[in-house]
Amino acid sequence: MWELLKALISASEYMPHGNCYLWQTPLVWLHIISDLLIAIAYFSIPAMLLYFLCNIMFG
Repeated sequence: MWELLKALISASEYMPHGNCYLWQTPLVWLHIISDLLIAIAYFSIPAMLLYFLCNIMFG
């Protein structure tokens, strides 16, 4: 049982993260830019809702 648990947790059984996309610079930048755009959209939606709410209530 312990050997199975050790085998599941062991880092030697998993592929290093960079091998997934071979550290191709354009592909890494694509992921960075797309993640940033998603974060901007994620945080801008509540900001716009608060802006419109404040304009309705106090405007």
